[in-house]
Amino acid sequence: MLAFKHGTGKLDHGYMKHYERHFAPLRKKRLKILEIGVAKGCSVRMWQEYFPNSMIFAIDIANKEEYEENQIKIFQGS
Repeated sequence: MLAFKHGTGKLDHGYMKHYERHFAPLRKKRLKILEIGVAKGCSVRMWQEYFPNSMIFAIDIANKEEYEENQIKIFQGS
């Protein structure tokens, strides 16, 4: 499971079953995904793998640009 592989807390909170149900039909589409809060970058990496054709945007109150990659762009703000 991607949440376990990437170490995100979304697994602990039970969100993954809901994400899979709602997002599975969208996996291969070209989307722009927004993640609010970056923490250690686990979720943005998970979304990058889950949505291989999408761009992942994120915002965090702290500078988290160290977690940016090809499909991941992180902004600082609140």
